[in-house]
Amino acid sequence: MNRMEISQKMKKAIDGIVNRQGYVSFIDVLMSLNKLTQDDYQKWRNGGVSYLERVLRGNLNQLNFVLKEFRSYCLKQGLKPSWTGYYARGKGNKKRLQFSKSGSKFVEEAYATHYVKEKKDK
Repeated sequence: MNRMEISQKMKKAIDGIVNRQGYVSFIDVLMSLNKLTQDDYQKWRNGGVSYLERVLRGNLNQLNFVLKEFRSYCLKQGLKPSWTGYYARGKGNKKRLQFSKSGSKFVEEAYATHYVKEKKDK
């Protein structure tokens, strides 16, 4: 799949997800593009995978493109960015989950930002 096809599929997925649940996360997009399986997501959420990129399908250049397109499209659609903390499930101290191998603050924030449809006043 080339970049144009990925972008079109991603935009369609974002529109559907926002209409269904009122917000969209990059995790939702990765799953809709078959870059992340539900099983791998659950392993990561449960602390069984050290960082999410380890289980993503595709190369990092492609994932970086999708992440930038995701942010750009959401902002063009008027969706409001909202950082969301991701913590390991289970008992005891809640460990913040890591998305990228580098752990870069910029990359981590980009992965963790959800985009929310603003409610219109009546």
